[in-house]
Formats: sequence, C-alpha cells, structure tokens
Amino acid sequence: MLPITRRLRRWYRLIRTVRRIYKECLHHPLHLVRPRRFSEKMQWRKLFDLDPIHMVFCDKIATREYVAQRLGPDAIVPILWQGHDLIGLPLETLRPPYIIKCSHGSGFNIVIRAGEVVDCVAIRSQLALWLAIDFGLKMIEPGYRGVPRWLLVEPLLTNQGGFPAEYKFFMFNGVGRFVLFRANYGDEPDERTQDYYDMQWPWRDRMAGLTTLNDHGRSCSRK
Repeated sequence: MLPITRRLRRWYRLIRTVRRIYKECLHHPLHLVRPRRFSEKMQWRKLFDLDPIHMVFCDKIATREYVAQRLGPDAIVPILWQGHDLIGLPLETLRPPYIIKCSHGSGFNIVIRAGEVVDCVAIRSQLALWLAIDFGLKMIEPGYRGVPRWLLVEPLLTNQGGFPAEYKFFMFNGVGRFVLFRANYGDEPDERTQDYYDMQWPWRDRMAGLTTLNDHGRSCSRK
C-alpha cells in the first residue's frame, strides 16, 4: 500500500486535473466542495464516491450479469462471442449485422452492418489499441479501474435499418426525475438528436423538442 503522503499527493494531482479538464470543456470553474450542477456532482462522485458497485456498472459483462440476475436472461441482448484473444475473435465466420464491444471502456465499439465488407486486420488492430488502454486512468474514472479487458460481440439492434431510439432514466435516491431521449445515435453525428424531459413529458412535446448535436457535442435546438 502506498504511504499516505504519496496517496494524498496523487489524489491532489487528480483533483487539479479534473478541475482543469472541466473548465476547458464547460468554460466555467468547477464547484467541487459544494456541487451545484449535475456535471459537478459527477466530478465529485468520480473523486470521492468509491463505492465498488460503480465497477460493476462500468463493466459491460458484469452489468449484463447484474441485470440478468434481477430481470432474467430475456432482458439482455444475447452474446455471439466473448473472450480476450484477438486471434480467437471469429471475424471470418460471424454473420453481420453485429457490434463488437470492449468491456472496460466507453465508446470502444465497432459496428458491422449487414452486407458490409469486414476488414479483419484493421478491426483487430483497432481492438488491440483499445485493449491496451487503462480507461479509468486515461479518463480519471475510478469505476473503470480494474475492470477486466474482455471483448464481446452482440447482434446489432436496429429499427427500420437505423438504430432504435434510446431512453436514459436519471435516478436520484431511487426516484426517476428526468429522461434523456436519443434518436439516430449510431448514425452520422450531424443527424443525431437528443433532448431532456421530466417524468410528465407528453409525446408531442418530445417530438417537437428534439435537438441535434453540433461538432463539439453540444445540443442545438431543432424547433
């Protein structure tokens, strides 16, 4: 175990780094001691809330098991292949459409659509780069530290040829407070739409209030 002084110095460096990145991204200082914004609360949790359950939810495979134990196996997408050996990844025999995911990070996904030519060499090279990354260290996300670096392949979920709509429910003390609705999120960035609603949102307002993401990932109104 590291001496307490070294641990404190490392922790202080992480806090400074989080403060710097936050200001660079959102253009205002981070209130870390008394968070006032949702984004500030997330930074606080990254640094101070080290509940081991975060490691489960940051692990794509462990999360599947968590859900299956509570809702049953029908609540999760089946796995076509799982392993950590790139040579054993059966790219030559898998039938599209499917998606390849790394279990230990965010955004480490490769989508293979129906009829698409599969470049096995390029895919294995990209996956090797991702598997070498400690996502928790790179993104200062303690929940990802120690997550096993596995690969998994799932059938690609589609809706009329595109990606299905996505709903994310934000819970506070076990109570749902608002919903993030996303559409076209697997397609080109300039076609992506998203918006936030409270739990009373009517259908017409949801459709009228869509936003699109600009090149910097910020929402722009489409009303």
